[in-house]
Amino acid sequence: MRIETTKLPKKRIPFRKAYKKVAKNLNHMMMFEQNPYYNIKRKRYQGATGNLALHEARKQLEIYRNLVRQEKEKLRETKLRLLK
Repeated sequence: MRIETTKLPKKRIPFRKAYKKVAKNLNHMMMFEQNPYYNIKRKRYQGATGNLALHEARKQLEIYRNLVRQEKEKLRETKLRLLK
């Protein structure tokens, strides 16, 4: 759908009209090669809708969570030492 809506403005059709036109023809498009679900799935480069690389983001998030936990513990220990 996005590909079709970016092609239409090149033909001097405004984006809003292009999106409306594509929305009206969505069922028709799904019968052919322009199936939006197929289109999304075949985009496999990292960050594309078919490959958001969420597993990588989760790994990074866990690393940062562990760092924050360690820093919190250091801060708690320092605070306890200072208050003695």
